[in-house]
Amino acid sequence: MNQQNRTRRVLIVDDDDDFRTSVAMVLEEEGWNVREARHGAEALDVLREWHPSVMMLDWRMPVMDGGETLKHLRQRARRPPVVLVTASAQVEELATKHRVRFHIGKPFEVDRLLDVLDQAHRAA
Repeated sequence: MNQQNRTRRVLIVDDDDDFRTSVAMVLEEEGWNVREARHGAEALDVLREWHPSVMMLDWRMPVMDGGETLKHLRQRARRPPVVLVTASAQVEELATKHRVRFHIGKPFEVDRLLDVLDQAHRAA
């Protein structure tokens, strides 16, 4: 594994267990170090001890949704670039409104996800 792969860390924040598990498997095969969270509050707990280079963030989740999670992230001095990942037909509008540079709609092609994650990782 090269140096770049060791530093590529992603936190997948999504309430769909099957989605998180399948995406995590794909990303780990591609050399990403992966952690998972079921909602924004759990993600914030993970961020206290682990510093991902990218965060995949679902919009609609129980406990703490994507919008509330973004508000909390913006109060932190150290925060990863966010990739908004949602099934909402308004993914581009949500990203623009909430100033999220990287986004992808569900469902997506794996290659497209890898491209977006790499772009976010390089921007970190």
